[in-house]
Amino acid sequence: MSFVSRIKPHADTVMGIDASTRSIAFCIMRGKDVVKYGEIFINGANISERILDSKRKMRALKNEFNVDYIVIESAIMVRSAAVAIKMAYVYGAI
Repeated sequence: MSFVSRIKPHADTVMGIDASTRSIAFCIMRGKDVVKYGEIFINGANISERILDSKRKMRALKNEFNVDYIVIESAIMVRSAAVAIKMAYVYGAI
């Protein structure tokens, strides 16, 4: 028996996320059915404000659909170390 199956043996609602520093694309599924999908734009004058905005918006979405698991797409390529750090901030917040 795996560790995950001991914690929550059945995942009814799963949310997939593809995040950037300006927006978050998402898809929410129940079983094999797509419930909702879209893109949430992150507002803020600087990275700190955008992190807080992304956290608030993703928490609200997660709670609205009672999400069991969240799957986050890994960042494949970034252009600089500064962008990589900002992406890590956003991923940590959501």
